[in-house]
Formats: sequence, C-alpha cells, structure tokens
Amino acid sequence: MICQTCRGTKAMPGSSPRKCFECGGRGAVIGNYGIRKKCLKCNGAGYMVKQPCNVCEGLGVQRGIIKEDVDLPPGVGEG
Repeated sequence: MICQTCRGTKAMPGSSPRKCFECGGRGAVIGNYGIRKKCLKCNGAGYMVKQPCNVCEGLGVQRGIIKEDVDLPPGVGEG
C-alpha cells in the first residue's frame, strides 16, 4: 500500500523530489551511436529524492495487512 507518511512521493514530508539534472526529467539519456538508454543518476524515474522518507526508506510503499470481508456464494469451500 502507499506509504502514509510520504504519500508515495518517496521524499520526507516537507521536502519534494527534484527533477534529475542529468536527464532533465525525461528518465533517459542519449548514449553512444544515438541510442537512448535509462538515466543512471535517477534510475529512469526522471526525478531524484535528496531526503528519502525514513518510514518507507524511499520506496513510496509500505507493507501492510488489509482485511476485508468477502461474501462467498453457497457451496464454496473455505481457504
């Protein structure tokens, strides 16, 4: 589920991700022979996080358990 602290931005509250200076926010750079490849600075994201969220460790998501009640039709076995 989305991190409740950073709300999926991967950055600490009060800070925000910045556009990658290497690729200009495109997530890719032009390499040898004009071949487009993933930007190594931002790992293809197009932005960089200077202060990653300390709760989700900069992932933007958290593990969690979600419980839901589901109505099963008669005759369906448990499990």
